[in-house]
Parts: sequence; structure tokens; C-alpha cells
Amino acid sequence: MALPTSGAIKFTQMQTVFGGANPISFSEYYLNATTGYTSGTAGIPNIGTKISLSNFYGKSKATGVPTPVQTNFVGTYVLSGNGNTSYEWVTGCSGTNSSRTGVSTFNNIGSQGQNRAGLIYYPNLILQARAGDTIVFTVNVGTAYGDMENIQAYVNLGAGYFSIGNVVLSGGGNLTATYVIPSGTPAGNYALAGINDYYYTGGSYKSINGYSLHIY
Repeated sequence: MALPTSGAIKFTQMQTVFGGANPISFSEYYLNATTGYTSGTAGIPNIGTKISLSNFYGKSKATGVPTPVQTNFVGTYVLSGNGNTSYEWVTGCSGTNSSRTGVSTFNNIGSQGQNRAGLIYYPNLILQARAGDTIVFTVNVGTAYGDMENIQAYVNLGAGYFSIGNVVLSGGGNLTATYVIPSGTPAGNYALAGINDYYYTGGSYKSINGYSLHIY
């Protein structure tokens, strides 16, 4: 069942298509509202964006896993600070969802080598999850020597990046971080980041990869 493609749309019609309870509030039907009524429905604005009934023309409730959506790496999703990658570097990362199948995952471990750019975004590499899911994020680091490396995994759920794991290893290797998406996390487009830094310098040899995290 879909809403009309033109003319007037009533709130009661939206409620019939997407679900909800009285009293009806427009705020319930943002794409990333905590209600989840329109989660996965293309073309519905997020909270903080102008919304009108015309955004709902022809829309119907999404079923199954929605098309993965890239993160727009601006504002709070921008990472800063990177350094020389001639001695150590992030070769790539992988993201999987251990709670469900059929969702978008990614793996570009081994895609980057020595002297890569210090900061690289991969918005087209998307991990999908729902609130409450357990995700597994692996960061791989390569080195030219057997130096001590501080390998770090970060997630950004809209309020800046915070650590979900780190390890110090000699000569590089893998960090695998397991993280549960907090219940109540609104649907939306967020981010993951894999970071490496030479353990003793705090920034001189840092490399960073950013990836899309789509909560639906």
C-alpha cells in the first residue's frame, strides 16, 4: 500500500501506511526518527531537515533490508590529522554484521600500501545494521619495519568519533573490535574509522580510513 502520488495527503493516511498511534506527530515520520516508521524509505528527510507532506507522495513502508546509503563525510563525520606513511600504514578494514545476514558489508584489507595518502574516505563501502546488532570491525596495519603500532577502531553515531577498541602490536597486524549498536540509535547514516599511529610519536606517522555505517 502506498500514499497518493498527488493532491492532499492526510496524517491518517500516513498512519495507515507507515504505522503509528494517536496523537499523530509529524516528527514521528522523519527517516531517522526513533519510531522507525519510515526507516529504509528513500526520499524521506532526516531530523533537522525541512519536511513536508509532498515528501511522502507515492511512498510506502520499506520491507526487508533497504538499499545501503552512503555517509556524507562532512561536519561531524570529518576526521583530521594524518602523517607520513612510509614506515607504517592502514592497509584497509573490514566491517561485518554478526547479528543478521543479507545486509551490506565491506572488506578492502590489502587495498593500500606503503606511501598511501594519510587520510582516505570510502563512502561507497557501507556496513548496514539495526539498533541492537553486533558489528565486527577489523583494522589491518602493514609496516616496513618491526616498530610498535597503536591500532585503533572508532565509530561515529552522530556526536563525534569514539573508540570501540585499540591494541598495540609490534610490526603491525589486525585489530578486531566487536561493538553492539546501542538500542534506540536512530536510523541514519553514520561512520566507522580505522586508525594507525606509530606508538611513540602520537601523530607523526598516522594513517586513517573512513567508512559508511548505515543504521536502518
